[in-house]
Amino acid sequence: MLGRRTFLAAAGVVIAAAAAGCGSSPKPADPGELEPWFRRYIDLLNAQDHQGLARHLDNNAEHPSQDAVDDATLRVARYGGRGMAVQKFVTARTFPETYQATITVTSRSGRPEVLIETIRWVPEKARWYLNELNPRPTPLPSGAAGIERPPSSAQTAHGD
Repeated sequence: MLGRRTFLAAAGVVIAAAAAGCGSSPKPADPGELEPWFRRYIDLLNAQDHQGLARHLDNNAEHPSQDAVDDATLRVARYGGRGMAVQKFVTARTFPETYQATITVTSRSGRPEVLIETIRWVPEKARWYLNELNPRPTPLPSGAAGIERPPSSAQTAHGD
């Protein structure tokens, strides 16, 4: 009998947990979070902190993904150590849950520079994801059609 009671108690806990989760909805994007997020991004670039930037890009993951590590390395190589200071920060919604951040910075040399970044909100994960600086090409699935034009019948008939 104890086994049956344990089973029923465990089933009740599972049902209660499932019922509690049914009412929750994904967290909506808060564009107010973007400026502090990007200010931290600029600070990490200035410090040339590869690991810190990788964690930041991967939403403060303790062990960032290899994609985040690779992207952080590229970003530090391109923008790191310049002593950039944010002068102006503007965001615009470009698509649902997707924003473009235009960040005007000045470096130690005093020259203004504009960084334009696209960041998207993933409601199911309640996290921001910055588009990769140098995204990897996605290989075509096997059997997928290419984008090249097939040779015309006139070309194949004449051997051109």
